Amino acid sequence: MISVAPQPEPVDFDERVRQPGLSALAELVGEEPLRQRPGPRREPVAQRREDLRGTDFPEFWTRALPSLYELYGGYCAYLAVRIDEVTGARNVDHFVARTVDWRLAYEWSNYRLSAQRMNGRKGVHGDVIDPFLLQPGTFRLEVVTGRIYATPDLSEPDRENACRTIKRLGLDDYDCRKMRQLHYQYYCQYDWSEDFFQQHSPFVWAEAARQGLLRREPILRQAQAAETQVDGDRGR
Repeated sequence: MISVAPQPEPVDFDERVRQPGLSALAELVGEEPLRQRPGPRREPVAQRREDLRGTDFPEFWTRALPSLYELYGGYCAYLAVRIDEVTGARNVDHFVARTVDWRLAYEWSNYRLSAQRMNGRKGVHGDVIDPFLLQPGTFRLEVVTGRIYATPDLSEPDRENACRTIKRLGLDDYDCRKMRQLHYQYYCQYDWSEDFFQQHSPFVWAEAARQGLLRREPILRQAQAAETQVDGDRGR
């Protein structure tokens, strides 16, 4: 994980997400809707908003997904990797679950862009560090193996929070380790430039940079150019 800077609410969010969402909740508890819409009224399913189940909430937040993806650069807030726009399973994660606080169900400030697997693992649990509040240097990485761990010199409470986050999200499971391992491998062995590496996998890139494991791109390009020149001279 890396810290994520909160982005401003889109100008159309209130009209497209918040207002229809809150109006729907009013109907679902037998109150008058806050705004008129075509079609029949929703049938009440609970007496209080606090009693609504997660599946009762109309998914108006999905309307915010394109803006969430664009404003947060396409990065999963928990994996710190770019979710491919076509094939990636990108989700709107409610950082505070809607069944925990219904008032945040349709609030932009409560949304985090998340890969589907991370969203499912986090669920309604509240023991994950908020990427908006994450302090730099909380997590460390063994670049070659892909192992993620809490920075050893953190305070005891901060270290416990980091360890709980890793456990809850499964950030150190086989698939996550392999993903990070491959990202560094692609950078080292194939055609990933440092810019692409940073944009695609910023946490792995940052840890590789911190540990002095990035190749020196300008020198590498000079060497490749010199090699090409030598090969050209040999062919004359």
